Amino acid sequence: MRKPDANGRVMGERMMGAAKHFLGDQISARRHLEYALTLFEPTDHGRGVARFATDSWVIVRVFYASSLFGVGSDSQSRG
Repeated sequence: MRKPDANGRVMGERMMGAAKHFLGDQISARRHLEYALTLFEPTDHGRGVARFATDSWVIVRVFYASSLFGVGSDSQSRG
């Protein structure tokens, strides 16, 4: 059995979170994005930059902040 690709899982959760955010389902978006953030290791330096040409951690944090803002948690979204 093949081991799951951690970067692929992060990207999948990020995409689900972004889709839910754009559909207006901020609570579901937050769940996906929070889960994506838990998948990052503290020692993750590359964070998939070379593989996907983006910094997934930054993108997840941007959508997470936006989803928090969307439900009125603007003070948390700035953190």
